[in-house]
Amino acid sequence: MVDFSFSGINWIAVIVTGIVAWVIGAVWYSPPVFGKRWMALLGMKSEGGMPEGAAKALAGGLVLAIFTSFILVLFVNGLSATGLVEGAEVGFLVWLGFVLTHGVTNVMFERRPPALFGITQAELLITYTVMGIILAVWR
Repeated sequence: MVDFSFSGINWIAVIVTGIVAWVIGAVWYSPPVFGKRWMALLGMKSEGGMPEGAAKALAGGLVLAIFTSFILVLFVNGLSATGLVEGAEVGFLVWLGFVLTHGVTNVMFERRPPALFGITQAELLITYTVMGIILAVWR
């Protein structure tokens, strides 16, 4: 039976997992990794520093990453996932069933470049899988 109880939640793990997810995104979208290409695909320009409004977006992104971690831990705990493999499976399946499908729908309607979709979804696949692992291992 699926149990979405809040009583078994490791809140420290939720917060740390959210921070880890945020760091993955920050590294992924940094200029040396995919940041320059991602910005070019979006038509954004950076004059050597952070784009205008980036600080607010980064802070908001951290809050949302922690919230996402909280929702994901409900799936991890509700499915009684423990260990690396089961955590990875939950993270992967959440990405596959909710994130990727939503992303494909957006691509069909927004007609964004496939490379942009690939950069974004690869980061999200890694992030959700890592989050699932941390939350399942650190119960």
